[in-house]
Amino acid sequence: MHFFNHQTHHRGQIHDMLTQTIVKPPSLDMHRILRPNPIA
Repeated sequence: MHFFNHQTHHRGQIHDMLTQTIVKPPSLDMHRILRPNPIA
């Protein structure tokens, strides 16, 4: 369980850093990373 909470913590840190820039942050959701083009 600690792994999932720790991962969420780092995702939040990455999101915070990227939103302070002009770069549009990519989706960090695991289901979008594993399957970038889901079947409708």
